[in-house]
Amino acid sequence: MGEEEKNLVLQQHRDGKKDICMACYDLQKVLQCPRSQVGTFYYKNKLSLYNSTIFTVALLWGLCCVWNQTEAKRGSNEIATNVFVYIKRMAREGYKRMSLYSDNCSGQNKNRDIFCM
Repeated sequence: MGEEEKNLVLQQHRDGKKDICMACYDLQKVLQCPRSQVGTFYYKNKLSLYNSTIFTVALLWGLCCVWNQTEAKRGSNEIATNVFVYIKRMAREGYKRMSLYSDNCSGQNKNRDIFCM
């Protein structure tokens, strides 16, 4: 990241404390439930849990959406749904402008589903 881009992000951060809702979001690594060190139990009884977290920078407030592999996968549709729920909530709080940041994961964050949402 160049010096100009760094200054732009810092300025957005300062502005975000006034009227822009600035947040970053990411999908945590897969959580295995239940956890065990016993060999047979470890390999046979696994349930994958997913945690998508969105953190509001200025408010120091986060939203976690948790689901398991029987309810949904961990693709772009699920991430878009979580971000949409967050946007609706922040709109009810009175924010009209939002700046969202994520990593470069094209399968979850940088794709047409997120863009269309």
